[in-house]
Amino acid sequence: MKSQKKSDSKLSKNEFAPNFARDWVEFRNPDNSEEIFKCDITWLTSYWQCIYGNGCCGIDADKPDAGCCSDGAYYTNKMDEEQVLRSAKKLTKSEWQFYDQARDKSKKNLNISEIGLDKDRKTRKINDSCIFLNRVGYEAPGYTGKFGCALHHLASKEGSHPVDTKPDICWQLPLHRSWEVREVGDTEVTVVVIGE
Repeated sequence: MKSQKKSDSKLSKNEFAPNFARDWVEFRNPDNSEEIFKCDITWLTSYWQCIYGNGCCGIDADKPDAGCCSDGAYYTNKMDEEQVLRSAKKLTKSEWQFYDQARDKSKKNLNISEIGLDKDRKTRKINDSCIFLNRVGYEAPGYTGKFGCALHHLASKEGSHPVDTKPDICWQLPLHRSWEVREVGDTEVTVVVIGE
C-alpha cells in the first residue's frame, strides 16, 4: 500500500485542493445566438473576497502588497487606455507616488503604457508593479490615502466610481474571462468561459 504524501500547506474548512471537481453551468447569450456562457459556479459561489481596501489574497508570494497590480493592467481596447490617460492627467504629485516617473523628458506628456509579454498594451510597471500602485510606506505632503491604486483614490476624491477612472480589468478582477470555439451541429459558436 502506497503512502500518500501530505501537503505542507493546510486548507481551512472552506478551502479545497486546487484539483477538485467543479460545477459549471452553460447558457446561450440571449442577445447573440452564436455565443454561449460557460460559468464556473463553484468559483462564483465561493467564499472568495476581493474587495478593495480589505486586503488582498495576492497572486505573487514575493509581492504580497502588490496583489493583482504586480503585472500592470492590460487594456481591453483603445478607449480603455484613453480613459486611464484622462484620469492620470487629473492626479497630483501628492496623490501619485510615480507622478514624476510617468512624465516624459519634457514633463508635458504622460508615459503610462507599455507593451506586455503577450504584445498587448498595458499600464507601465515601475519596480515590478503597476505605475499607479502607491506602495506601502508612501507619504507625501497632502496625501491622505493609504497605499493602493492612485486611480482608485482619485475616484474616491472625486466622488465618482472606480469604473470611471481605472482600467477595465481592474474592476473585473478576480473574474477571469477566456474564449473557446465549439462546433454545435454545423455551426461554430463562441464560448465565453467565466471563472477564476
